[in-house]
Amino acid sequence: MGRFLKVLLALVIVLVTAAVGLVALGSFRAKATRRAWAETLGSDEDFKKRYPEQPANESARQLERLAAQLGIRLAPQDQPGRAIPSEAAQNLFEAFTRLKPFPDHSRRDDTTATPAPEVAAFRTQHADDIEAIVSHALSSDAILWDRTLRVDGPLPNIGGLRELALVLLLEALERNRSGDRAGALRALDACWRINAAIHAAPGMTQQLIGTVIDTMQFGALRRMGLLPEEWQRRVREHDYKQALLIALRGDAVSFVEYASRTEAKGKPNELPGGWIFRRVFLGLSLSSYSDVMRQLILGLRDADPCALDPAAYQKNVEAAIPWWNVLAKIAIPSYTRAWIGSTNAALDAELTADVLRAKAVKAENGAWPQEATPSVVCKGAAWSHEVSADGTLTLALDRTFPASDAFPKPFRLKP
Repeated sequence: MGRFLKVLLALVIVLVTAAVGLVALGSFRAKATRRAWAETLGSDEDFKKRYPEQPANESARQLERLAAQLGIRLAPQDQPGRAIPSEAAQNLFEAFTRLKPFPDHSRRDDTTATPAPEVAAFRTQHADDIEAIVSHALSSDAILWDRTLRVDGPLPNIGGLRELALVLLLEALERNRSGDRAGALRALDACWRINAAIHAAPGMTQQLIGTVIDTMQFGALRRMGLLPEEWQRRVREHDYKQALLIALRGDAVSFVEYASRTEAKGKPNELPGGWIFRRVFLGLSLSSYSDVMRQLILGLRDADPCALDPAAYQKNVEAAIPWWNVLAKIAIPSYTRAWIGSTNAALDAELTADVLRAKAVKAENGAWPQEATPSVVCKGAAWSHEVSADGTLTLALDRTFPASDAFPKPFRLKP
């Protein structure tokens, strides 16, 4: 055997041995990652059983049909047979929204600005449509939106969900302004139930839009005057931290399955050695990505949501990604904004409950409560109560935190 053939044979043996070793390493890492998930946060299989795929039920589809009458699309894109608004209705609603008719729910006092003149015309024109939506949300079976852990699966139109919430909250505030307290509470309750159905999904997109709508609802609640005591409980029912952790897990499961399915059908398998890419490099990358996500979730689970410095934590997450894992660097975005938004919403819920309680105390005793209310969200903090000379009550968080600039600002209740 010539020298060249010997060298070639040795090279082939080295490459085959390396390939076998890498495949074994990939298999070992995948098993170790699955075991680590199962021992800490539960297996992927258990998570999928907890959140099985489901199509939208008839209650959700009927809501899509009713919203379409207002010019609002709730149905997912590219889903034949689902209700979409007519072009005329959609154009009219878009023209209405360009007038900026909706209240500013970020105001830091309990006053409500006078709405634009077009609001009365819109409410009169669509009175039956809005009432149909309210009645449906309050009397139908629980609304179940399309639920999937697939990255490319159907999702309700998040822009439409926000638009519908704005319409219902506008209806609640205008009925409250006119003295129709019962009608105001019905519209508010309808909006609340629809958004609770959004929060029930394990995806990050749904949690983010649900949180945005919650902050809008809190703004409306603080302007509604004296409310039934049950609302003090309802505004604090949602666990924002736990919902974010579930959404992160959902993202991890979705991405691993999507990347595996996409690459299994793609060009790497058509190229020489493509199976090595899929079985080795892709497998190692996904195992590494999954383990970094697991560590991220564990770190957030055990952290004080207010004391954690989101930017510093994100740097630690990025440092945990191996230099070679380009896939993980792309797939793990900055979750800083989601973390801050989740904590802000939890504090906003707490503030809103305290505002409602203060109004109830004032109605019963004739004076604002002046004792601070301990915060459950931020350990060691409290909502201070300060009454000014003109009788205005100011509620504010009495401590600062790394992300305080993004947390709720002081809120004022007029005498």
